[in-house]
Amino acid sequence: RGEFAIYCQPQIQIANQQLHSLVMDVRWLSPEKGFIDQKYFQNVADETGLLLPLGDWLLRTACETYKAWSSSLLTNTLI
Repeated sequence: RGEFAIYCQPQIQIANQQLHSLVMDVRWLSPEKGFIDQKYFQNVADETGLLLPLGDWLLRTACETYKAWSSSLLTNTLI
């Protein structure tokens, strides 16, 4: 239903101020409660058999996001 969102936190090397890595996690945008951190719904996803599909979605979406960002950075265009 489009209720999940990925949050990205860049890890920058201070010495050369270059991107070292990205930390990505998923949050659920509940229509009733707003944004919910994964630590609060991860157990429910595991118990209901949805943890692996959620992980697949997260990996696919993170890769698509990184690809879009890296393409835009190569052309010096910000998203």
